[in-house]
Amino acid sequence: MISSKYLPFAILTLILCSAITVLALGFRFAKEERVVKIEQDRGPLSNFTTKLLGEVESLERLYQNQLINIRDRIGRHTSSIEISSICRKIIGVEQVTIFQENARPLHLDLRDANRSEALSLPHVSGDDSITGGIIIDVEMFNQDLLDTNFKWLNHPGYPPYFVAKLDYKSLLVLRINPERVSAAADAWLAEWIPDNFDQVKIAGIPTLLKNPLGQTIASSGDIQDDRPPDMLLPLPSAMGEWKISSWELKKTVTSYRQPVLIGSATLAIVLVFAGFFGYAQQQRATQLAEQRVSFVNRVSHELRTPMTNILLNVDLLSDSLTENDSPRSKRLGLIREEASRLSRLLENVLTFSEREKIRSNPRQKLQPISCDISLLISEVTSQFTPTLTRKHITVALAEPDAGIFAIADPDAFKQIISNLVSNVEKYAAKGGKLEFRITTSPAKQTVTVSVIDHGPGIAKSEAGRIFRPFIRLNDSTTEGVSGTGLGLAIARDLAGNMNGKLKLIPQQRGARFELTLPLATDNIISIAS
Repeated sequence: MISSKYLPFAILTLILCSAITVLALGFRFAKEERVVKIEQDRGPLSNFTTKLLGEVESLERLYQNQLINIRDRIGRHTSSIEISSICRKIIGVEQVTIFQENARPLHLDLRDANRSEALSLPHVSGDDSITGGIIIDVEMFNQDLLDTNFKWLNHPGYPPYFVAKLDYKSLLVLRINPERVSAAADAWLAEWIPDNFDQVKIAGIPTLLKNPLGQTIASSGDIQDDRPPDMLLPLPSAMGEWKISSWELKKTVTSYRQPVLIGSATLAIVLVFAGFFGYAQQQRATQLAEQRVSFVNRVSHELRTPMTNILLNVDLLSDSLTENDSPRSKRLGLIREEASRLSRLLENVLTFSEREKIRSNPRQKLQPISCDISLLISEVTSQFTPTLTRKHITVALAEPDAGIFAIADPDAFKQIISNLVSNVEKYAAKGGKLEFRITTSPAKQTVTVSVIDHGPGIAKSEAGRIFRPFIRLNDSTTEGVSGTGLGLAIARDLAGNMNGKLKLIPQQRGARFELTLPLATDNIISIAS
């Protein structure tokens, strides 16, 4: 629990933290991030794409001319050995098939002898003797294959095939290995790309060039693999498809919404000013309260000595009176009662003013020792004898035969008992009874002092409230009972500072307070006794 001394500072700290939080949230909600494109000169990329397309077309024409040359060199009576020799000179040709009308097709595998598996054989439509492989439309025998009498076949799942018409009764089908053709094209482009791709690199345009096999053969800039390209340009050819991927350069721009920033900043400033203003007001109120408490404390200290002298002189004067001075003795008794009451009031005020100091360090003021409980109770009740006698309230002390000793501060114990007896004096009816019962609990090592009266009692619902400072169950001015409402609050604090406990036990009639203290292990006679 935060001490009242540091409460204003704690509240100020909380308000300043709230202001910082409001300002931080304002910045967070006002923040906006936008991704914008960085303008770049894409001319070098456009020029390179155009040149590359022309270069790929040149390679396609060159390779296609070589395949046409094969067609032109193969005749009806060319042997298989001659056909193999002619085709092996062209890169990428791995299978030759010749279809002739009304004759079995000729299949030649041009791969190396250490080939791992057989190639699927192409076959004409309607031929059910062969499964798998690309199907050649039989209508190709009866029509021209374009103007040049050749055609490329590109079907998903199959490599490219070059089909050429040898004569009106036969077709030449060449299976092309795309990997070998792509490798040859890459080797060709490897000398061409560096000189033409440098301008793209200089421009810093993120660009990726891949061959038909999906292999990267050129790149520039910061490639954005985590997002799709902003431009994808395919360069198709009979040998496959080259692809140019390009990304736009982008950056994140941060901005703040002014209304949100202004609103959060204004609210934070208001909180700061309110915090400091409240802190200043609280400090001023705290200083004023401390001055008042200090004033009351000083006045109480100043009044303690005169009250002690008054009580001393009243006792001396009472001792000097004879039996014939009964009226004077009665008046001196009244003076002593009121002086004692005023002395107890001053003691409670002084104790309450030092309440926080005692709470923070109970040993600073209290000095618990082994005390004779019965003896201390007798000392207290003797001070109230004139008042209790005048109100016809009898006092009974029930205790075991042997003396009971507890660990307590004698002065604090007597002040607790004095405040409890003072309540009986104020509220108990005339002709009542005040009982003290002392019990021990060896198992718990505690001593319990019960103070019981037969007054109007205290409701069960008020059992916790009566121990608060300045609380009185009846503040009516017609009640005729004086008091400050500090007695029970001080008594409970003193009990707690002696490792004890003071509580109210609800009863149908009267009030019963129980003070529990640690039991002394050895019966050492107290200093007070």
